[in-house]
Amino acid sequence: MNEVRVPVALHRGGSPHLTRIDSFVDDDHLTEAVSDGLIVSTPTGSTAYSLSSGGPIVHPSVEALIMTPICPRSLSFRPLVLPASSEIRLTVNKGSRTHAEVSADGQSVMTLFPGESVRISTSRYPMPCINRSSPACAPDADEDGVPSGADQDNWVRDIKNLLLFNVSFKSSAIVFGKEVA
Repeated sequence: MNEVRVPVALHRGGSPHLTRIDSFVDDDHLTEAVSDGLIVSTPTGSTAYSLSSGGPIVHPSVEALIMTPICPRSLSFRPLVLPASSEIRLTVNKGSRTHAEVSADGQSVMTLFPGESVRISTSRYPMPCINRSSPACAPDADEDGVPSGADQDNWVRDIKNLLLFNVSFKSSAIVFGKEVA
């Protein structure tokens, strides 16, 4: 049993083939994913690998598990936000052409072969977090340095400023023309 704070990914590793993963939520079969893999994360990990794979940004106060497909072959397989009480089981399908690797924090943890599974659930032991923002640095702090109202939670500001949430980008023209030999 491993306890991690970061996303757990079951992926194809170095194999050139897509992996087939059966996913179960509380022992109910959800789907067979034909993809590069699946990511299961907490809200804290939702802005890492899961976000890069098209997953949602989830506020850290939401008790949830997020399951995000990595490059699925299906257009209809979308990320899911599940209750934190859910237990997720990912099984490498017996018909998969390749094994799958389990990674946590970018480090390979183990290899699973067709028919083998990994179970993922929320830890019974919550981990306290320290906010990187100092109350004294809050823009609307009172004379004692205590932030007021919305400034107590800098998550929205951080998403906006650090991730450049919904910031427009300047597009460039594409130059093309007929090539004459």
